[in-house]
Amino acid sequence: MMPVFEPESDEQSEISIADVAKAAGVSISTVSRVLNNKPDVAKKTRARVQHVINELGYTPYVQTVQQSKTNAISLHYPLLSQARLEVTDIELDFILGASSASGEENFALNLLTRELSAPEILDLYRTGQLRGIILMETTLEDRRVQLLRGSDCPFVMIGRCADNQDLSYIDLDLEGAVIQAFEHLITLGHRQIGFLGFPTSTHERKLSSAHRVQTGYERVVSQNNLPIYYRHVDFGVQYAYQAACDLLDEAPDLTAVVMAYSATVVGLIRALQERNRSVPEDFSIVGIAPGKIANLVHPALSSVDFPLHQVGYQAVEMLMRKIADGTSGVQQILIPPQLVVRETSGPLQKEV
Repeated sequence: MMPVFEPESDEQSEISIADVAKAAGVSISTVSRVLNNKPDVAKKTRARVQHVINELGYTPYVQTVQQSKTNAISLHYPLLSQARLEVTDIELDFILGASSASGEENFALNLLTRELSAPEILDLYRTGQLRGIILMETTLEDRRVQLLRGSDCPFVMIGRCADNQDLSYIDLDLEGAVIQAFEHLITLGHRQIGFLGFPTSTHERKLSSAHRVQTGYERVVSQNNLPIYYRHVDFGVQYAYQAACDLLDEAPDLTAVVMAYSATVVGLIRALQERNRSVPEDFSIVGIAPGKIANLVHPALSSVDFPLHQVGYQAVEMLMRKIADGTSGVQQILIPPQLVVRETSGPLQKEV
């Protein structure tokens, strides 16, 4: 087995890998690459890191990876808040897809929902508690990715970072989904279109999905010279209701809305009903939502759909190939959106 280097403070040394990275002006993953004698480090950088290691007297902790007798992989889905302990139908589809695929491979799937410190992630691997890990809720500069990139632990992502070179992922084309939703409404004659996006907190965390949804909105508005009617919406029906009320009060001439998080569409529908707006006769709605959610709404929601169960399933298949072949090999899959027109979108009426 290849050794994994991860320092731990002990009685002999209090210098950590983070100390070395800071002193050398590089990332922790770069130091890890130097320690593991990886080839993808520039000579000058390698020499500088090695000089700092020698100067600080840093001694890496070396431990051989022990493979677990019971095969297990983990799905790391850190919740946005410990107060939000429920898992929605959208996330459940990812999880069930991953569970199905891992079961077919005779692997156990562990769901991890709390934030993990840098040492904890590798500890799970090197102590044999998992054979590989799938990362969800990826951010543009994900610290988990930065750590695992320089290790021998097999991992894949559901989602993408800003820099995805040499990284394996499967992701939803959320930018394309937003554009497709708007273009559907534009084709129907709508120009006064509102947008209910992701919570402000997801942007503050640089969540990849929130960034790509926002990018899609900005792009379609710019390309079609549309007015900007936008609200960040916290997860929850009451927040969708309040955001919709604010938006409709600001722009009473709105004739349509696109929702990035459609599980709370009933909040929007309630706000419309209070203003005597009928769907789809004089107001249209398109959401990004799986079919089973879209069909539960009355009237049935026109939506941009993704095969979420399939995404979780394929993520495990991708990880299994990495486990079998080592950490070599890169696979990147972007799932295209599919517009399904149901009952909440219709042609713009001349009089609203």
